[in-house]
Amino acid sequence: MKKPLVVLIIVFIVGIVGLQIFTYQQPEEAYTNLKEQFNLYLGQDVSNDGHFADYINLLTYEHTSENLQIQIQTGSVIVTQSAIIVGMNGRTVYALTDSTVFDSTKHQTITVHDYKNRVSSGSFIVKDNLYPIALIQFSTSYFAELNVVEYIEHVPVENEIISSISSANDILNYVSLGTFESKSSDDRLYVIDMIEDPQMIGASVYDINLHLIGMRIYQDNAYYVISSNYIKNFVILNT
Repeated sequence: MKKPLVVLIIVFIVGIVGLQIFTYQQPEEAYTNLKEQFNLYLGQDVSNDGHFADYINLLTYEHTSENLQIQIQTGSVIVTQSAIIVGMNGRTVYALTDSTVFDSTKHQTITVHDYKNRVSSGSFIVKDNLYPIALIQFSTSYFAELNVVEYIEHVPVENEIISSISSANDILNYVSLGTFESKSSDDRLYVIDMIEDPQMIGASVYDINLHLIGMRIYQDNAYYVISSNYIKNFVILNT
């Protein structure tokens, strides 16, 4: 190869590299966060028996005490569903649940069962105007044994393993596993693939890293998860 041609090729390559250096743009924060989240997801191989056992043990050990079973009685009709603890002030505990069954025009009583099936009497505080979520409160001597959920900011990746602790078939602390599918047309609602049961509405939903991503609700004849960001703002506004 002739020397001038070699020099020309070298100059061309150096020019391309230099152009890439000068035009390089740092990845957007959303992309970086998603990449980090995806790498964490890949690191949680729950298909391995040992990892799966660790995941379930950690889920129940760290998060069972954040969850409740509640019963709303209207006349002779009793509806059982789930709830999550979103705040505490001394003996007073605040919990969030699905509001579909609540009716301010009727006399209703609320019975709360904590994760050890200790019973308290609850009271309704407020409903949301946009989504079927309601804030309730109760008082208990066992407040020191209960925990408040912690929220996260990101959305799980498609097909990420998720989990839930709920009431189901009149069983306390019922653990369910499923997968995250997508956001719905409403960014504040998520679509998941998980067993469906009326007692599971109001239940916590955690991502693969056991962060709360939201709460299960029933809206427009379908089950959704309402995002933790939305419920966090609702709780702040009303407590």
